Amino acid sequence: DLAKELAKELDAQLEIVESGFATFIADLQANKCEIGMFGVGATLKRAQAVEFSKPYLITNIYAVTRKGGKIKTWDDIDQKGVKAAVSLGSFIEVFMKGYLKNAEVVSVAPPNTREAELVAQRVDVIMTDFPTAIKVTDEFDWAAYLLPKEKLAVTPYAYVVPPGDQIWLNYINLFVDTIKLDGRLMQYAKKHKLDPIVAP
Repeated sequence: DLAKELAKELDAQLEIVESGFATFIADLQANKCEIGMFGVGATLKRAQAVEFSKPYLITNIYAVTRKGGKIKTWDDIDQKGVKAAVSLGSFIEVFMKGYLKNAEVVSVAPPNTREAELVAQRVDVIMTDFPTAIKVTDEFDWAAYLLPKEKLAVTPYAYVVPPGDQIWLNYINLFVDTIKLDGRLMQYAKKHKLDPIVAP
């Protein structure tokens, strides 16, 4: 939705380029696209290679499980024999590899999905962010999400651009400010049930 709004502001035609957490930095550096707008966590490590806009969402880590499965509480996750799925290349993958001491972290790469791994019972839980937790529990009646006792890996989500173009970054920052002020960000966030995590 907001990619369409940005294209409209630029009076440009929107072209969607397939990318992912494991490849978006290389795609930006190779000029395959001008901006990443797919829920990218702005981390200090990533900021060494690309530039981030002001944040538009702020999330932390959630867990998605199967109703009736062996994971019923957050404390059930970090146990021997538990397999926790993460997206390959995500900031959650890096965090969970340090956070989980007993459970096994399973990195899932496209075309496979964490949801399919959970349905097939090859993993016991998906470690993810708020947007994905809401999407999966809305889409699948077998899914439930769990919150940690304290917020883990609180991370701003921002648009990401190639390094070195300050004018483009300034424009994107102004776009973020504008959609916050004119209500478009909240409008689309509510549409996708993301309004609780809109950045101030």
